[in-house]
Amino acid sequence: PFWQVPAGEVSAALITTLPELASGLKGKSTISDYLFANVKEYFLEVSNGKPRSGPGAWEKIIWDIATIAWLSKGDSLVRSQVVDAPVLSNEGTWIRKPGRHPVRVAVSLDRKAIFDDLFIALEQTDP
Repeated sequence: PFWQVPAGEVSAALITTLPELASGLKGKSTISDYLFANVKEYFLEVSNGKPRSGPGAWEKIIWDIATIAWLSKGDSLVRSQVVDAPVLSNEGTWIRKPGRHPVRVAVSLDRKAIFDDLFIALEQTDP
């Protein structure tokens, strides 16, 4: 069956900051150090010689972990519902079509629990 995690409506809630990632990842395992360094590099990128600035400049959405959380922990971390499959219009919007085959769509998630679960899992990756 098809499962969908809407980016703007659901996984965009997985926004984090460098201090939160430092606390949850830094020094916990080889992979967590790598991931922290990768995101730190993102935060330190500059454009035209100027550091990031403006609203959201020091925030990052970690989109991918919504799917991993849903697949590994199910509805305990990501609430979903079964709906009739939408159709993509020529304008790039979704059109609801009653009677089509069912699909499961994530409708909300537990941001804190997902990050906590991620940090615990990554801490346990080194032998």
